[in-house]
Amino acid sequence: MLAAFRGKTREVNARLLRLAFERLPSLVLDCAACADPMALPFASQEELEAVFVVEIDLLYSLRDALLQADALASALDARVVIVTTFHHLFHYQDEAENAAVVGHIWELFSALGERRDVLVGVKEGHPWGTSCPASALLSTC
Repeated sequence: MLAAFRGKTREVNARLLRLAFERLPSLVLDCAACADPMALPFASQEELEAVFVVEIDLLYSLRDALLQADALASALDARVVIVTTFHHLFHYQDEAENAAVVGHIWELFSALGERRDVLVGVKEGHPWGTSCPASALLSTC
């Protein structure tokens, strides 16, 4: 199942991180640099150890991580794959290339969502969220 949460960046990412801790063990592809354990006072040490975080800083790295996400989630026995908002990832300032990569990323989200629960954060109004399938928009934060 693929589900997307749309809204303000901080609110969406906070909701996604809480969901990661509600569905342990979990895999978080952190594109927003928001999974700092010191910023998660609600999480116990045991819970922190059950959330595996992969930091993502490049648009292409997200695509590459998604190609490996199913195998990694299987190895971790993750119940859910969470992707924080990815609108500010570094890219090459080529709008056509970015659009192609983002389109492929949404295809990978959908394919992964056929095998696993995938929750994705989308910044309200950002064009990279327009490729999100309407059926995946679960909630507005």
